[in-house]
Amino acid sequence: MAKQKVIIEQMENIHHGGKRHFIIKKGKTTYLQSYNALVLVIRNGKVVLDKYWWEYCTQTTAMYRNRFLGESTKEIAHKISSGEYRLRNLDSRILCDLNPTKH
Repeated sequence: MAKQKVIIEQMENIHHGGKRHFIIKKGKTTYLQSYNALVLVIRNGKVVLDKYWWEYCTQTTAMYRNRFLGESTKEIAHKISSGEYRLRNLDSRILCDLNPTKH
């Protein structure tokens, strides 16, 4: 089986935080990374947010997450409550497999 290409894009800087926020794409899966944390995953159109980072992320990470999803925190919270978005404990170690230069 052929390896899927991994594409890593740095998010455009909003204020001073953009240097550490990345969109990572591999096949039909997209990841949002903030610093070394996996914030969310979109796979086959389904959004899964990391439970810890949903509750305890910084204002900067929340701003990038909201920008990435094109929604406000209130809208995201509503989608979590409705079951459209899910909260899970995402394993940030997956980022090492996607971006070996970050080990």
